[in-house]
Amino acid sequence: MSDKSTSFEPKFYIIQLLPDIRCQCMDFLSRGGACKHLRASILWINWLRLQPPRPKHYQTLEHQNLPYVSLPTKEEIKDRNENDKIGIYK
Repeated sequence: MSDKSTSFEPKFYIIQLLPDIRCQCMDFLSRGGACKHLRASILWINWLRLQPPRPKHYQTLEHQNLPYVSLPTKEEIKDRNENDKIGIYK
């Protein structure tokens, strides 16, 4: 017996981590904060950077050259918003 109300269709979201952080999910689009997709991607990329050369599952990936990715702090966002209001860009 299959109940369509409990079945899930896989969803794919395109995320962007650099230079700006973005996701296509409704959580990010409606709230604007870091969604679970962005947080998981940042954790995975930063973990991958720390792996030894030629890991078993990523033999052709030059993962040591991946940049460190972090989310801005609340203070950084506040400063950025204040600078945008008065036209100062870093």
